[in-house]
Amino acid sequence: MPHLIYQSQFSSFTMEGFYTYSLKVKNVGLGPAVIKGYSINFEGEKQPNGHSIFETWVTFVNAQLKTKGTAHCVAGFLYADHAIEKGEEKVLLEVHFPKNALKFMEARSLVKSAVELIDTKIDYECYYGNKFTAAKRPNDMTTTPVPSNIQP
Repeated sequence: MPHLIYQSQFSSFTMEGFYTYSLKVKNVGLGPAVIKGYSINFEGEKQPNGHSIFETWVTFVNAQLKTKGTAHCVAGFLYADHAIEKGEEKVLLEVHFPKNALKFMEARSLVKSAVELIDTKIDYECYYGNKFTAAKRPNDMTTTPVPSNIQP
């Protein structure tokens, strides 16, 4: 049975001269997780799709982290009927932004405030058809799969 968890990490060691934040999803279960639905919202903004997620993420980063276009951004998207294999990890969001004069704890606080505005939800199932949902809601960095309300 699959079990998806979110991994939210902040670091000053990933890229020289930059702070890094990443939000990943990892399957720590015993089998593949077949994606049935994925949604992500930034501060209640219109929900992006697989084509607009990068632009939406860059706009959000520039507004929240005050990077003025100097950040290096990565945005992934989970498509329906794709699978996350046992042990596999997918990057949902990642940003490397210049340290400039920001101290580590100042940068961490800035990122934490921004991350609290991100809401994600993944509906998935195992190959036997059991349905689950993993969600990251504002101010909630832990997730537990729960029976999903999606219909077959």
